[in-house]
Amino acid sequence: LIKENLIIKGNNLLALHSLKSEFTGKIKLIYIDPPYNTKGDSNTFAYNNTFNHSAWLTFMKNRLEVAKDLLSEDGLIAVAIDDEEQAYLSILLDETFGRANHIGTLIVQSKPSGRTNDSYFSTSHEYVHFYAKVPNKPKINFIALSKKQKSQYKDGDGDESYKWRDFLRTGGFSTPEERPNSYYPIYFNEKKNKISLEKEAGAIKILPFDSIGKKRVWRKTPASFLQHVRANEILISKNNKGEWKVKIIDKIKKGIRPKSVWVDSKYDASSHGTKLLKKLFDGEKIFSYPKSIYAVQDILDIFTEEGGSDIVLDFFGGSATTAHAVLNLNKNDDGNRKFIIAEQMDYIESVAVTRVKKILDIEKINDSFIYCELAKWNEKAKEEIQNAKDLSALVKMFGTLYEKYFLNYNVKIKDFKDKIIKEEKFKKIPLALQKKMFLAMLDLNQMYVQESE
Repeated sequence: LIKENLIIKGNNLLALHSLKSEFTGKIKLIYIDPPYNTKGDSNTFAYNNTFNHSAWLTFMKNRLEVAKDLLSEDGLIAVAIDDEEQAYLSILLDETFGRANHIGTLIVQSKPSGRTNDSYFSTSHEYVHFYAKVPNKPKINFIALSKKQKSQYKDGDGDESYKWRDFLRTGGFSTPEERPNSYYPIYFNEKKNKISLEKEAGAIKILPFDSIGKKRVWRKTPASFLQHVRANEILISKNNKGEWKVKIIDKIKKGIRPKSVWVDSKYDASSHGTKLLKKLFDGEKIFSYPKSIYAVQDILDIFTEEGGSDIVLDFFGGSATTAHAVLNLNKNDDGNRKFIIAEQMDYIESVAVTRVKKILDIEKINDSFIYCELAKWNEKAKEEIQNAKDLSALVKMFGTLYEKYFLNYNVKIKDFKDKIIKEEKFKKIPLALQKKMFLAMLDLNQMYVQESE
């Protein structure tokens, strides 16, 4: 296992392939927040967020296929998305990971006030699709009870706190036809304060009927019910209507199973994403639409081992929220999780790297990371074109472009060299447009290359 966290600059598809030799089958959790392909200005990242739909699906498919290989046998992937592509993404994930590997879909209220630029419903939520590498292999950790949930357990103290709940089962699978073994009479002798399944003189008979008189069932079978009676965990009393009600003790739990809808102020991406970053960077807005740190942290918390050394990968690194969440969790439970994040945009140094440095320093966390870049190829040519001072500098580098770099297959090299760049019309257009035409010749799939190549 790696001993250092990694922050990698470069095309994330190439970064994933670069990681294969070392990390195939070793990543416990992949969390990604890819471009949502949303219309308008709701860009998750500073690069193209308005792909053609089919191009977006191909873009995602290529990366998901490699990502699957990196996951451990008990690993899983979590993919954040919004309404624009979530249904299509779900089908793509079915095809890539297998429909049986779908763990669930989480809905997170990330913008309580709602999005103001929507035409009909004001969108206030996002989705996270979860898929396992192997069905039923990932383990899920229960989440701690909130203060509000703990306050419901008013009887007893501390770990021994409890509350009483209705012994009547309602909802799905709660009729005698569905659960015949859980439909039976309970007898209660009020004078003797005796609860039994045996009919005796002076005892009243209580059957599981709901408020509209429909037959239901009890929560336990007769044998299990008697065990609770012997443990003094069954209470029978009258409600305010004078009806006899059977209740069973409900002891406080250390945690509860996470629900599929998360509504909490801590998931507000504005308060705990945008504002958090601005505070870290002295009031400057350095990134658009960062995730709430708690939304990512809670996902990592329920799917990584407490105090363990799982590896978490995010190949749409953005502002490094995932890295920040890993560091927070390790501090909370003395864990040794490691993060790997990849990002191709130049802000990786000014935002992601700087953010992680600040968190390590502010929180006094004894950890570190390695920052590295994929070897540049066409990216170097791109920089040379952008740095050109005039047309003559562009023309001078044309031969180098042709000999050293990857150009698009449909570029007519001879026509461009011998005709277009020599035309008066071309010479008169602004330098920025001339550079744009040179850049258009570059194959964008070859911006970076693995060092071995």
